[in-house]
Formats: sequence, C-alpha cells, structure tokens
Amino acid sequence: MAKLPKRINTSKNNLREMIKKAAESKNYKEIKIDLIQSPKYHDRKYIDSHAIYELSQSIEATNGIIYPIVVRELKDGTIERIIGYRRIKAYKLLKKETIPAIILKNVSDEQALLLMTTENLQRENLSPYDETLALVDYVGVSLGISFDEVIKLLNRIKNFKNGVLVNGITEKEKKEYFEVEKILANTGKITVSTLINRVNKTNVHPLLQEALSKGDMTFAVAQVLDEIKDEELLRSAIDEALKQNYSKREAQQYLKSILPQKENNKYADKLKRIAKIKIDTLEKDKQKEIDTLITKIFEIAEGKI
Repeated sequence: MAKLPKRINTSKNNLREMIKKAAESKNYKEIKIDLIQSPKYHDRKYIDSHAIYELSQSIEATNGIIYPIVVRELKDGTIERIIGYRRIKAYKLLKKETIPAIILKNVSDEQALLLMTTENLQRENLSPYDETLALVDYVGVSLGISFDEVIKLLNRIKNFKNGVLVNGITEKEKKEYFEVEKILANTGKITVSTLINRVNKTNVHPLLQEALSKGDMTFAVAQVLDEIKDEELLRSAIDEALKQNYSKREAQQYLKSILPQKENNKYADKLKRIAKIKIDTLEKDKQKEIDTLITKIFEIAEGKI
C-alpha cells in the first residue's frame, strides 16, 4: 500500500456539503465509465452479485440513479472513484457507457480516503470483517499513517496493556492510542480492545477472508478452519461449515473428524506441560532420571533405538 500523505487540516463535512449541494442542484455530468479508475488505497469490500443485479434492475426501472457517484480529478487529469462502487458495477451490468458523476477537484488523498471509509462504515450490510478493515483505514487516514502502521500500533497497544513490553510504549504511541480511542468513539462502532481483537483474527487464508467479508462466517469459526493447510480440503470445510452453520465448537469437532492426525496433538500438549516443569528445582537424582527419559524419547523418535 502506498504511504499516506502527511496529515493536514481537512473537513469531510465541508466536502459532504459540497457533494450534497451538487447533487441537489444537479451540478454533475455524465462521464465515461471506462475512464474511472479504482482508488489506489485499500478498496476491499464484498459485493453480492445478486444485490448488484437487483440494483441494476432498479436503475433500469427508474431510468437512472437517484444520487450520482463521486469521483475526483487527479493532477494528471485521470478520474478516480471515491463513492459509488456498486452503482458503477450496476451500470456496467446494464452495458451503459456513461454514468452521472460529481467531479471534485483539488481533493487530497486524505480527504478522498476519509470520504471513502466514512461511506463504507455507513453501509447497512457491512460485515464485521469489512467493518474492521474500514475502521483500520479510518484510523490510518485520521492519524496520517499507513494501514500496516495502524496494525503495528494496535499490536503495540495490545502488548502494552498485557504487560508484555518491558519498556512500555513511547509518548508518541500513547498520544496515538488516545487519538484512536477518540476516533472510534466518534464512529460509535467498537472499542479499541474490540478492534485489536478483531484485527488479529483477520489474518487468515484468503478463502476464509472472503467468507468473512460476505458475512457468512464468524471470526471464531474462521480461526478454527484456518488450521487446514490443504486448499482443496479448506474449500470443502468452508462449504460444510456454511451449509451446517457451524458454531466454534462444532467447527472444532468437524476439524477433528477430517484431520484425525490432530489426535497426535496430545503428545505436543504433554511436551508443553513438561516444558513448564521447573526441573532444575527438583532433587539431583530426579533431574537425572528425567534427563535420561527425555533423551530416550528423542532416540526413539529419531529411530536410533
């Protein structure tokens, strides 16, 4: 992802008022759809093809759209979409060559992304997955940092709150933390803790990300199925989980049924328990006995005996 520009004082409300007045006064024009470029920043959201079809039928029945799309003209003269992804898709489905658009000029990357993410957050059918990514975008553009930098900051905050960071976080990070709290409070969506929890659950296989984006699967089930490394098996598991509407526990049981080798984890669990034992605090003869047994286990596993 491209580096976000340095944060400047902008107002999305002023732009929204400009867009509203332009729409009301019909101060917009038809532009060629083929000339409209997708945004250069994150543009992830699942759109139901059936919903696009229904929108196209509505547009055809009413002979057009009620509100035009919003684009911006870049310095090199190219046109970039800000608002109206679904409407553009519907127009393409109707094989139309042009679409009504409000063209904004001198709009910064920050203003454009802020408008885009605000619009995204206001979608009624936004899945928790897409909402999470939209909120990360929103935080990023508000702080003037990249998507990846927001993730890094959130993980630092998490480690700080869990007492993992020995030296704590910097003063700059503390200010950013308080700023994130304010930003999320203003959106009225979720808390910092919830956002951190969700973000760490978005890093799953793309097939699972797609299911999450559609709103068909919970984060908990996706985390369970992400243990499946074979892609074809994962596809089958996702289909089954969606068909049966599995809970987290049901997904775990299903996983055991298709991956019987998972039973071997009981040995891994036992080794973890051994690792937690403070062997050096035991009597010398017991330490020696344990060392002998562990050595023998390795020899058996390596086929030496």
